[in-house]
Amino acid sequence: MGIRGFAAFLSKRLPNSGTSQYSQEGDTQQFIVDGNSFVHLVSRNINWVCGSQYRLLEEQIIRYYTLMSTTGKPVFVFDGALPQYKISERLDRIQSRFDMIESIVASAINGSWTQDVMFKASTVLPAFAVQVGFSVLSHLGATVTIADGEADEWIAKEARRLRANVWSQDSDFFFHNIPGYVPFDSCSFQFDNNAISYRLYERDKLCLSLGISLEQIPLLAVLGGSDHFTYNEWERISRDNSKFDVPMHGRHRWPKLMKLFSELKTKTLDECMELLCQQFTILADRDQIKHAFETALVQYHATQETQDHREIKWHRKLLEIEQSNTFWGRPMLEDLQQPSCWQISLAVREMIYGLVAPGQPITEYTRAEKKISKHIVQPPPIEKQADGEGLFWDLVGYKPNNVPDQLSIYILAVRQILMHSEHNLGNHELAALVFSIMLSDAKFTPPKQTPTLRSLHLAAQLECTVMCLFLLSQVLYPGLCTHGFWRCLPNDGIHWAFQLLRRGQMPSKILSKAKLDSQLYQHIHANVTHGLEDQIETIFSYE
Repeated sequence: MGIRGFAAFLSKRLPNSGTSQYSQEGDTQQFIVDGNSFVHLVSRNINWVCGSQYRLLEEQIIRYYTLMSTTGKPVFVFDGALPQYKISERLDRIQSRFDMIESIVASAINGSWTQDVMFKASTVLPAFAVQVGFSVLSHLGATVTIADGEADEWIAKEARRLRANVWSQDSDFFFHNIPGYVPFDSCSFQFDNNAISYRLYERDKLCLSLGISLEQIPLLAVLGGSDHFTYNEWERISRDNSKFDVPMHGRHRWPKLMKLFSELKTKTLDECMELLCQQFTILADRDQIKHAFETALVQYHATQETQDHREIKWHRKLLEIEQSNTFWGRPMLEDLQQPSCWQISLAVREMIYGLVAPGQPITEYTRAEKKISKHIVQPPPIEKQADGEGLFWDLVGYKPNNVPDQLSIYILAVRQILMHSEHNLGNHELAALVFSIMLSDAKFTPPKQTPTLRSLHLAAQLECTVMCLFLLSQVLYPGLCTHGFWRCLPNDGIHWAFQLLRRGQMPSKILSKAKLDSQLYQHIHANVTHGLEDQIETIFSYE
């Protein structure tokens, strides 16, 4: 989450606290890249309002990585399983996004795609975005690893081991004991010149600019809003301890904090901690603050280093299931009045739980209306077999035929939607899902089309279900999903097809317009509906 408002304070009040740097073609300096922040960085250039633009994301990742590897030696680190103590913070963060999701969806279905809406949509990335980043970088030959837990501390350890700077968009790194920190928003990527200019922040020099001692900087991180407390906890502490006269918001927040610390500059660390704790009149809060100070001192003054790169076993979601018996189904750009887009794939997740954490109850965090809901899933026992591929097909109950291998997982996903939807799918909705698979990997570019609430929700359901089937395949049949399989995930083509189909347009005409293979359409449709014909409601006659 970072330290709220700190980067903005430096930019406005202490613009010279970092040093200008320039990397150019042929430079060989290593640097550590926060993989999740990197995916968010390159996603800013993509319009995610109407679908999962993974071909564009792949192109952007290649473009940025090519420049970064030309001007240095990047090492990418992605988040691993979320530690237990971070759960409340993540819950707060997800809960805070529902109003924004509702606003983005409302703008999308009204055709109001302003730059502001598109930027907000880029902060609510779809389910596969980080996985695509990880896979593309790995395929390019980049040095990539998954952290043992959340990436921050692992990145700091790796930076100390390699004596390398950290590139991220997480203001926690201003405070970590690392050689230096480069915020992504300080970077100017000069693709034509094969160069990158940026600002480098070194902790000892930053302390001089702030006018505080190096040993005090973890205390500043805590009172500045680090993740030792959730946002709601800080709001309550600030409200109930009137002596601590630092507002939660606004331009006076950081100047007041810095004034408080300037009065403690000559104090020892113990004296500083004691005087700061006395700002909190409620004894229980004072004890919490003191504990947070002690934890932060260990965290931000740490000297440990990583030993070497870890062997990457599984996707982050599988690691969380295995290590902490939890699954996070983050909300997507979906219809918030309908059941979560993750609900459709519960049966698939139960298979995953039975294989990865047999006999263990799994805590799921998914959306219920406009709240993040916690519920327990007790998976059925599944006996593992030597033939993982065979067990995979047995569990999903159907093996597609007469279609390219990379489409099998999409066919299985649509079948799950048919089997587990609350109501039968209209035949035009089913056709739109089939077209979405074909259009996403086609050369045809559909005309810009305003989505509907229903087509947005169908696209989200399809992506979430493909994600769960992908996770199951990673456990049993890794060869099913080869590099680039995500290119068939639904983009804005599903909305174009959906609008035409619900107006009665014949599928044959859409196939002709988009220059798609009619025989492939028939094969996909036949595989999707095999044995599930009674789950489809005939709304239009396509004979």
